Amino acid sequence: MSKQYKTAVYIGRFQPIHRAHLETIEKALDKAEQLIIFVGTDNRPRNIKNPFTTDERRTIIEDAIQEHFGEEVRKWEAGPSTSILTRVKIVGCRDYKYNDYNWSSEIYSKALTNGATDGKGTLLIGCMKDDTSYYLKMFPQWTFEKVPYLYNLDATSVREEVYETGEVNEYKEYVMDSTIKKLNTDLPKFQEEYEYYKNYKVSHSYADETIPYNPIHNTADALVIKSGCVLLVKRKFHPGKNKYALPGGFIDEHESIKEASLRELKEETGIRVPKRELEDKIKNYKYFDHPYRSLRGRVITHVFLYDLGYAALPSIKEGSDAKGAEWVPMADVMKMEDELFEDHYDIIVQMTSKY
Repeated sequence: MSKQYKTAVYIGRFQPIHRAHLETIEKALDKAEQLIIFVGTDNRPRNIKNPFTTDERRTIIEDAIQEHFGEEVRKWEAGPSTSILTRVKIVGCRDYKYNDYNWSSEIYSKALTNGATDGKGTLLIGCMKDDTSYYLKMFPQWTFEKVPYLYNLDATSVREEVYETGEVNEYKEYVMDSTIKKLNTDLPKFQEEYEYYKNYKVSHSYADETIPYNPIHNTADALVIKSGCVLLVKRKFHPGKNKYALPGGFIDEHESIKEASLRELKEETGIRVPKRELEDKIKNYKYFDHPYRSLRGRVITHVFLYDLGYAALPSIKEGSDAKGAEWVPMADVMKMEDELFEDHYDIIVQMTSKY
């Protein structure tokens, strides 16, 4: 039986996939010959918001689809089954927090590569749940179909139940058994991080509950480059425990943003370059204010680029809140997207590509 569309496109993070997602997938497959599922936040570090890698989500989604459609859950050892999955392609897509054009271009080009058309013969399907769904308006060349917000259900609530209780309980009827098994096995390891962020938001909120907005914090970071290398620290504590990051931290009450960047740089790396010389090497400044750049809440960071030129790399030594400080070749940094804290990968790309 011929379908109305050749290809349907469905975009999400699926952390995890749940019943509302699966019913949208079913609707898409009713209307289109094939479905491309784009899995967002590809190749980013694991955290409480993104606990599963793209490969893990691919497996979870495939098993959930087969379970939803009444098929036996596929075992990886047996290889792909000849099932409904023959009509489904699952493709990873990166985040571009500060460049929506690059993000939409990646989606569009990968869709065409995987069988979508460049016109109305392709169906884009999705739920305009809130302001974060604006991306669905970026593909006017395709036919868009809005689906309702089903069951008042979101993946965040499912994850938080596991972080709070250690297993899926209330949401059992909305999540496939194969997915529940994966959640109950893998998510408890993030409970320490979850508690950190939960307590952080309480301690950094306004005591006066009549204030109708949350506090906005400001930090200062240092992007130091020399002889083709970038100076990074490895974080010792939450947030971002064990992840690489730019040296930086919160701005003290009685210092300027630039002074904060210099102070944090010296404190966290012990770099053997005089402060005045570092200040003279500032070649660029930019702030990064994506509303969702940090799991701590609204944190705006101000980044100074220090270009120390070409010569021997200065001696460094990690501070008390770092596991280490390293000079990392830029070519290696470009491969560390899944190891860098928050949006520090995006910051490095933005500030060095236009420099």
